[in-house]
Amino acid sequence: MRHVVVTGASTGIGEASVKILLENGYKVFGSLRTQKEVKEAGARFGEGFVPLLMDVVKHDQVKKSADLVIKTLAGEPLYGLVNNAGILAAGPALELDLEEYRKIFEVNFFGLIQVSKSFAPLMAGGISNGRARSRIVNISSIAGKYAPPFTAPYSASKHAVEALSDCMRRELNMLGIHVVVLESGYSCTPIFDKVENDSDGKWMDTPYAKVFHKFIEASVEFGKNGFPPEKVGRRILQIMNASSPKARYMTLGGFSQRIQEWSLPSRLSDGMLDALYKKMFFS
Repeated sequence: MRHVVVTGASTGIGEASVKILLENGYKVFGSLRTQKEVKEAGARFGEGFVPLLMDVVKHDQVKKSADLVIKTLAGEPLYGLVNNAGILAAGPALELDLEEYRKIFEVNFFGLIQVSKSFAPLMAGGISNGRARSRIVNISSIAGKYAPPFTAPYSASKHAVEALSDCMRRELNMLGIHVVVLESGYSCTPIFDKVENDSDGKWMDTPYAKVFHKFIEASVEFGKNGFPPEKVGRRILQIMNASSPKARYMTLGGFSQRIQEWSLPSRLSDGMLDALYKKMFFS
């Protein structure tokens, strides 16, 4: 039996991933931040799901969750870990408080490290026929490569996840653990509603007032028209099932979304991409 831990399982990509893994025979531990979410998730996901009361930034909760997983596994190794938990904040790079940067990094980067440090030792997957068996999937974003304006904390944290994942992959492969980066585009999840609410009325006394809210409107629209989170869940299933997964996977939406989010930015020089962003949001 293959057991997988998924962080941030209450909504969006995490929730979709849990459902798809369960439907395909995996046993899943899912992290949730409140007792209410734990109770609701237990009823929603049913048999095969074990809820973990775990905020990735709280060391004691991460440790207790790891102990519960060890007890539940009863000597079996943990097969997979999906580091999905993450938060998003938006605003002008030099107007945002340092605390906002620290908050984003605490969850998206340091939380990922803390969870990986606690659960990777349970993944005694070993190597069979020269191939690592266990796997860690770190959820990144195309924003980690092509940072749009007003996303500095989030884009920087995902850029850091990319580098961290490269180091982890090169170190853990010898221990029988694959480390995979999954870069996602705009998926239709509640994260954009939170950004819209948190950004309401902000930065009105700065030079960015008009263009920032133009950016927020465009981002929320992208999010609402993004691909369903189940698409990422299916990609995670593909990674879990692969005999030898690649170092990086990407999940994007339809043709127009692929052009806007990846194909066009990847073909433009920095100067041309800067000019494009300027035309989109500052004109």
